[in-house]
Amino acid sequence: MSGNIMIVDDELFMSDMLATLLGKHGYETLVVSSAQNAREKVSGFCPDLVLIDLMLPDGHGADLMVELASIHPSSKFIIITGHGSVRSAVETTQMGAEDYLEKPFEPERLLLSVRNAMMGRKLREELNLYRHRTDKYHISVSSHAPSPHRTPAMTIVYDLAKMAAESSGSVLILGETGVGKDYLAKWIHSNSPRCEEPYFSVNCSAISKELAESELFGHEPGAFTGAKGRKLGMLELAQKGTLLLNEIGELDLATQAKLLTFLDTKSFLRIGGQRYISVDTHIIAATNRDLVQQVAQGNFRQDLFYRINVFPITIPPLRERTEDLGSLISDLMGSLQKRMGLSRVPKITNLALSLLKKYPWPGNVRELQNVLERAIILSPDKAIGHELFASMLNTPNGPEVSSPAKGLKDTLTNVERDLIVRALQTSPTKREASRKLGITRHSLTYKMKVLGIATDTPD
Repeated sequence: MSGNIMIVDDELFMSDMLATLLGKHGYETLVVSSAQNAREKVSGFCPDLVLIDLMLPDGHGADLMVELASIHPSSKFIIITGHGSVRSAVETTQMGAEDYLEKPFEPERLLLSVRNAMMGRKLREELNLYRHRTDKYHISVSSHAPSPHRTPAMTIVYDLAKMAAESSGSVLILGETGVGKDYLAKWIHSNSPRCEEPYFSVNCSAISKELAESELFGHEPGAFTGAKGRKLGMLELAQKGTLLLNEIGELDLATQAKLLTFLDTKSFLRIGGQRYISVDTHIIAATNRDLVQQVAQGNFRQDLFYRINVFPITIPPLRERTEDLGSLISDLMGSLQKRMGLSRVPKITNLALSLLKKYPWPGNVRELQNVLERAIILSPDKAIGHELFASMLNTPNGPEVSSPAKGLKDTLTNVERDLIVRALQTSPTKREASRKLGITRHSLTYKMKVLGIATDTPD
């Protein structure tokens, strides 16, 4: 384990001994002898952990701990003292100290305390990032993607994916929007030797140019306006695991250059950092763009393209593998049933399935999932026939609209919303409204959430 440790103690012999001991175990140390020196050095050194003597020549260690925590919020603290008491131990722990050590102490006791504090800090940072995995940077549109089906085209895809899973080389997944590139990346990770390690996905198209570098590589406190504490980047948090760079073609050229350096050296600098960090992270990139054309236009680095194109895999669009459709629909309906909390989902008639197989699916699997979800909402208690799908997909058997998306949005959504609002306005309870609509109470709640309908009508 490594990290920065500041030692605040006016006993030089003790400070030197601690610095030597910690240095032998891979920690970088900085020794200061007073509270004032600690205040001056903390921002530049960015300590992960601070060892503070309780009695300092110019202040009390507990007060200094609180002050340093406000300057560098991500630091952890261990109090050391030759004047220990139960009261001071309780007080400093309540104020935020990770541990309280009385001098003299055994080296093994100190090292254990340091390791625990450093590990706790790392776990807290990872937990914070996990809590935000569903924000706009990390959303996976295929979180309910189906299991792989082996049409001839997809057999080739998964044979390549299996080889990619066994390799440490960079993988580039190509395909139209909605084909399931992020799902395939997750499949590669799940079938690799890294399957028990972290998996993260970054949507590069959702990150601004200003935040991209910080998101991937992290930053130190004070690296830029608003950077109050240290932040670990996705590359570091995916250590020993896999990181998917989705829509990599959207990265700006400056971030591309830094990513290339990482791929060449397996190390990087946090923004504002002075120490290179080495990580073992498997990189999978995905894009719906023609990167060769992007290179020719000067929008994507040629050397980076060669570096990520070690193991290219192209996923064919859904219109080229319609024999997959039946199994795909079955899996998606099962996933939607679980997500929507339904006891059952309606069946799809054979005529409707034939209609779905004739549709070109420009939005691929993502569009199919959205269409099925809306069909469940509109027909929760009876089989879904071809008429409903025809109206949603703008086929010859349905009403003519300018485009599938417009027809779906402007026609069905508005009609559905009007019906629900009218039922709620004329019913004393939501249960009565659901009875009028011919749907379950749970289905009504789900539809209201999807359509953004608010009401004062009681349950």
